Amino acid sequence: MMAAGQRSLERRKREDETPRLAALIPDLAGLQISVTEHSAAGSSKHLKHFVVERAPSLFVIVCGDERCQEGGHDITTEVMQALRSRRATQTGDHECSGTTGSAPCTRRIDYEITAKYLLA
Repeated sequence: MMAAGQRSLERRKREDETPRLAALIPDLAGLQISVTEHSAAGSSKHLKHFVVERAPSLFVIVCGDERCQEGGHDITTEVMQALRSRRATQTGDHECSGTTGSAPCTRRIDYEITAKYLLA
């Protein structure tokens, strides 16, 4: 079982090794992702704002179940496809890929990407 601190360090290392969002999508002016996580106990919602100039091009949302191992929600491909297509909004969902004990994690998220672009 990997400690939360170790997982956090590994995630930061991956972010540091990833190209910056501004380098890949130079006309991106603003980005936020609204996430609603669903579990058997209910739902929780949060909004993540990104500083485009410094943000990595990696979009991994940590599973909200502290017992979950090797889980989370990597929506990088979906976010980057939306941004490369210059979509102002995009919605999607993702099931956690981890396990809680010997069972699969049952948490899932719905997300909405909202992007603003510089005028061409």
